[in-house]
Amino acid sequence: MAIYFSNPGHIELDTIRTMGVSVKEGENPIGYFGTGLKYAIATLLRTDHIISLRTNGETIQFRTKPKEIRGKMFNMIYMDDEQLGFTTDLGRDWQVWQAYRELYSNCIDEGGTVGGFPQEMDTVFTVEGPEIADVHGERSKIFLHGEPWLIADGIEIHRGASEYVYYRGVRVQSLLKKTRFTYNFTVPMRLTEDRTFASVFDMNYKLATRLPRVADPEFCSKIVDPTVDIYEAALDFGDCADASEEFLDALEKYKDHANLGDARRNMLRKRRGEKANHTVYTLSESEREMVLSACKMLEKLNVYVRMEDISFVEHLGPNVYAEADGSVMRLTRQCLANGRDFVAITIYEEWLHNNMGFADCSRGMQQFLFDKILELIKR
Repeated sequence: MAIYFSNPGHIELDTIRTMGVSVKEGENPIGYFGTGLKYAIATLLRTDHIISLRTNGETIQFRTKPKEIRGKMFNMIYMDDEQLGFTTDLGRDWQVWQAYRELYSNCIDEGGTVGGFPQEMDTVFTVEGPEIADVHGERSKIFLHGEPWLIADGIEIHRGASEYVYYRGVRVQSLLKKTRFTYNFTVPMRLTEDRTFASVFDMNYKLATRLPRVADPEFCSKIVDPTVDIYEAALDFGDCADASEEFLDALEKYKDHANLGDARRNMLRKRRGEKANHTVYTLSESEREMVLSACKMLEKLNVYVRMEDISFVEHLGPNVYAEADGSVMRLTRQCLANGRDFVAITIYEEWLHNNMGFADCSRGMQQFLFDKILELIKR
């Protein structure tokens, strides 16, 4: 089955011949590098698809011809009999769905259509091959359709979990863990040439600072729910200075759950001015010696903790052994009952929270620990 990508207006063939040329008509084009169309052509030819172009009253066929360059064979791309300046190795990591996404995005930018039947338009790309029809059948995973459920200051929120993040309705970022909801960025974002976010940090920062502003109880409860393993669990919502009351209510609901994390508990206290009522726990002499020994162990990691930096309390909530609030770390009686090594590990974690600013389950903390392991191996 062939798929037809039809656009009004005749295409300038120099936009295919020349790298770095992008001439989009819309006010907010999705593509702007001028390389995506070449990537798409190279990818489709490399994956045994047939591509033709009808424009300006003529039909042009794209094909390949092998050529040896410095002892290595390449498949040169031809537009009819004209050799173009790129090979099928261009975008060699691209898959067919990415080529489809590029051609479809061009249609969105130009006001065209995509389907299984050709349209009477000025420019029509026809693609036939082993995968293109299947990709077309699953286009709802590549392009978002329908109205968003909620909007968070330039981020549209759609119901349903997703492995992807979208930009202006187009899939741009694959995730290692599913999000609780589907997010579509409409705020300007910088993309790489293969249509992924140039900065995942910027993506996460915008999610972390804008999602807590949403004043919907259901949404807020589900994105902070510590009982489910979702992408949002690693977002540092503490960077949001104007969280909604509904979001703070959700944190309140789960504040005693072990997996909520110190950063989110501290956010709740800071935003609502709450002071925890901790019952101080007085150490025995043997416990004091154990804590001092644990602190001494950590000096080998250049971590220096004094006894006055630690507050010992009876309880912090179910299954919570310790917490940090930016200055003081608190250890529970149960933490000490687990022995010196457990205490040392716990102090190290809370020291990282207070001194390095890493949130629980964050990529920053993970990378720091990996780097530290490598440093110790090299020693």
